[in-house]
Amino acid sequence: MLQGWHGWVGTFTGVALITVAVLPLAALTVWALARRRGATGTTAAWQMSLAEVGIAYGTVPWVWMIMIRKTEPRRSCCWCAGPCTRCRRA
Repeated sequence: MLQGWHGWVGTFTGVALITVAVLPLAALTVWALARRRGATGTTAAWQMSLAEVGIAYGTVPWVWMIMIRKTEPRRSCCWCAGPCTRCRRA
């Protein structure tokens, strides 16, 4: 299980779990925005609200995961994960 704040915000698993946990909040935000826009007479209030929240909800976790610093050292000298076969390094 994830331990400490770094386990939640500093790992891919933690970001994925937070993303799933925040889904009800995103749905509530869509509902609130659509209700507010509907009250002002905006056409297509649900579609606009869903698109705006969906853009943020779909983008933020990916940017977050890209910016997570990898703390484990590289195991090889090139792109491969194991012993390098290109340059013959172990």
